[in-house]
Amino acid sequence: MWNTALLRRPGSGAAPDCRVDELRDVPVRAWPTLVRERRAPASFENVSAHVEREGEADENLASLLASVDATTSFPAGETARQELATALINTDDALLDVGRPQRTRLAGTGSWGSSPSR
Repeated sequence: MWNTALLRRPGSGAAPDCRVDELRDVPVRAWPTLVRERRAPASFENVSAHVEREGEADENLASLLASVDATTSFPAGETARQELATALINTDDALLDVGRPQRTRLAGTGSWGSSPSR
């Protein structure tokens, strides 16, 4: 059983390198905390799953995306890429406070999966 209150607690005892590679491998209720705390990589799969669940890029995802320069491993299908690109480009500037060039890299042709810096 995942206790999301423990995930949010500062100094919870989790090792700094304790991470989840695929958000879909853990309960959905844990996603916001894992993303906000940068405990999951900014992979195409994770970012698109989070946007799909929330309906948009929210403040938790914006926190993760602001910590990477670009994103990698795009799927072969153009439709999924276009949908995610549209969601990221349309994210409110107050949430995703990065310049347009970086936003374009995050949404389009960058390298998904760059290690987040903490």
